[in-house]
Amino acid sequence: MKVKLGLLASCLAVTLLARPVLAVVVTLREGAQIYQGKRVVYTAAKGDSFDADSFRAGWVYGAHRRTGQIVRGWVRKKDILDSESLKDLKAAYQKEVRVARLKSARWLAAQSVALARSQTDKSALSAALGQLTRAIEFNPGLAELHYARGLLNVSLNKHQLGFRDFAVAIKKDPRYAEAYEARADLYLKARQYSLAERDYTSAVGLRPNDAIAYLRRGQAHLEAENYAGAISDFTKSIQLEPQKAELYVARAEASSRGGAHPQALDDYGRAISLQPDSSELYLARAELLGRTGRTDEALKDFSRAMDLNPKEAEPYRRRALLHQQLGKTKEALADVSKAIELEPARARELHRSRAELAEAAEDLPTAIASYSKVIESVPDDFQAYYRRALCLEKLGQRREAVKDYTSAIQLDPNFALAYVRRGALEEVEFNNPEQALADYTAAIRADQTLAEAFRRRAVLCLRLARHRDALADVSRVIELEPKSAQAYSLRSTILRAVGDYSKAIDDLNAALRLDPNNAAYSATLKEIQDELSRRR
Repeated sequence: MKVKLGLLASCLAVTLLARPVLAVVVTLREGAQIYQGKRVVYTAAKGDSFDADSFRAGWVYGAHRRTGQIVRGWVRKKDILDSESLKDLKAAYQKEVRVARLKSARWLAAQSVALARSQTDKSALSAALGQLTRAIEFNPGLAELHYARGLLNVSLNKHQLGFRDFAVAIKKDPRYAEAYEARADLYLKARQYSLAERDYTSAVGLRPNDAIAYLRRGQAHLEAENYAGAISDFTKSIQLEPQKAELYVARAEASSRGGAHPQALDDYGRAISLQPDSSELYLARAELLGRTGRTDEALKDFSRAMDLNPKEAEPYRRRALLHQQLGKTKEALADVSKAIELEPARARELHRSRAELAEAAEDLPTAIASYSKVIESVPDDFQAYYRRALCLEKLGQRREAVKDYTSAIQLDPNFALAYVRRGALEEVEFNNPEQALADYTAAIRADQTLAEAFRRRAVLCLRLARHRDALADVSRVIELEPKSAQAYSLRSTILRAVGDYSKAIDDLNAALRLDPNNAAYSATLKEIQDELSRRR
């Protein structure tokens, strides 16, 4: 990098201070004297002339045309016979200065473009940006300098300044295709798709035989969900460069998004024929095959990707997802475990996947160990604590489960489900109704739509003979879940407990309408009806 900056610095010096080496014939009057200070260093003979490469304000430095002697010093202007040569020299000198500055400024612009595309060190980019700005002061009309500075500004995440520089470059040179493309790239990042498409169209018009120009406009169409436009541009780019696999991949993605899956698969096939050793292409086709239900072919492509790149974790991770969709939990779990082995750097994300798969497969020890790995890397992951608590609870490790539910609540005080689960353990396992009641109430406070919290509090209130509170809670459950036969049955039980048999019977009938084959509801209904008859 120091070498690059050194080159840029040298170029900047040339840009700002460039002086041409010019020559003009200068003839002096016979007897003319050339001075260095007050000392005469040369007296001209008749017809003496010099090939002077610098002559301004009477200063001469050059070779005697006959003898080759180098003469340097001052001479009186009246002793110069061909003073018109001075005018010619001055004009040529000024022209060559402009040419030299322009040439070196363009070189600086090219070096800056290369730096912007390859360098991430902000200090290096900032130094180059300062040099370009100084060069622009001396060459304000040069579009290349503004374009290069725009790229540097974008590399430094100064997008608004980049927009401004690209606009100036386009104004200075309306046929500057690269500047249109660079500004279009910024519009694309800002999701201003119509403006991006406009600038890409300008670039295409300036470079109608450039496949990449069509590719980039096609990508803008794709982001704007203009799939037909994207496919059209990608097709044009393929016509221009039919041996580029990435162009077929781009068209395949556009076809896939637009629902034209057979055409997308054809394009992936063409790309694979051009790059048969690309594991990424097999992966892309495998995913599309999986989405379209051709799972056997998808699994073959995943296997081919693994054969081509056996140390790559991504094929295993993606195949795990397909196995999971197919209900092959054990195979998915094996794939995720292999991905973790191959790519420890992504272990946090993969451990979560393995934990969820192990939990689904009822491999609770593996799930607990994997959730523990997630918690080690992300100590504030309240969901990981909650999921681990569920697994611990299933294994009968209820005290440890309560600790994890508590950790989840501490990390997210509005985590309603964690309150419900902890409350259930406190109520059922540890006979601590007051703590359970507090947890159910906290859950309801956090989420007024969580029917399970109202249901559990209703049951607990019934147990504590707080019938009015129990009725209020179960009625809320029915509001949230009007098709819940269990909720009507529970309210019937509470109404029966307070002696309101008629309403209890009504609720049981409602429960039976929702669940007509429930023998327990029918038996309870008969009991209540008999009890009501005896009371009459």
